[in-house]
Amino acid sequence: MSVATELQTWVFQTLSHETTGLQVPVWDNVPINPDTGETQSGWPFVTIGDDTLIPWDTDEDPGWEATLTLHIWSRYPGRKEIKDLYGEIFTRLNRKAVQLNTHYMVDCTHDFFETFEDQDGITRHGVARFRVVLHEGGNNE
Repeated sequence: MSVATELQTWVFQTLSHETTGLQVPVWDNVPINPDTGETQSGWPFVTIGDDTLIPWDTDEDPGWEATLTLHIWSRYPGRKEIKDLYGEIFTRLNRKAVQLNTHYMVDCTHDFFETFEDQDGITRHGVARFRVVLHEGGNNE
């Protein structure tokens, strides 16, 4: 499993956990109704977006710096629902350090958050980005 896959798996599991996760669907690929072109997930929902992965290896200390982008989608009039969901995401991800499968996530910090109205005039969209530092192996290596 690649470090990028490990990170995405942790984000997905953290945000969609049955009891401690968000109370909205979290998707990598949103199911779309082929007849209407509309989402089959209902509103609101969160999608895992693009990420970057940059090695910062030294001869003795392999690791990565990553960014991960999350999208929050809503049809609620105004931005309150998106901002509330962002607050929940922030609480679950910001300043976390955890052991992944083969890497240790040293830190996950908030980078930015923005909201805007999509061109359809109905859909609200929030974008949140986090920076992540990962070290190969366990936290004691």
